[in-house]
Amino acid sequence: MESPAHSPAPARSLRARPPWKGMPRRALTLPALAVALLISGCGGSPSTTPSRPSSLVTGRRAAPIPPAQLAAATTTARAFARAWVPTIYLRRPPWLPATTPAVRRVQLLEAARVPVGRRHLDPRLAGVELKIDGRDQVHADIHVVDGRSPAFSVGATLELRSTGWRVVTISTPG
Repeated sequence: MESPAHSPAPARSLRARPPWKGMPRRALTLPALAVALLISGCGGSPSTTPSRPSSLVTGRRAAPIPPAQLAAATTTARAFARAWVPTIYLRRPPWLPATTPAVRRVQLLEAARVPVGRRHLDPRLAGVELKIDGRDQVHADIHVVDGRSPAFSVGATLELRSTGWRVVTISTPG
């Protein structure tokens, strides 16, 4: 019989047992997460040049219009539309409220282009839609019906000036 002291050692595998074998999973979670973050670049060293924070808004920053200013723009746009729509087909339209001289020139040029067959029609305001273009600019789509032609829209751009909201451009159909 052989003694255990003289017996050869059992053959060991050439593959060593991994160090994490036998460690609880909870102990491995934090180091694995840290390694994953470092590999993905989230834990990398900071660059030598400071970077500007990126913004979701590019170009001119559009701040919301305060409610009082929006109410004033809405009032001006509706007053302009109520005054302008009945005069669209007139040969000599009156001066419109809250307009600039450039708008008056366009209004007179367009009045000269109205076909004779439309001069007797009675255009009516069907609605006004506002679109905010910036803190000091609003676009108004003015919907018109005249009883004969299909309903159409004309546009007006309003800007906030030192004297209040003014109509600075108009676009006519056609």
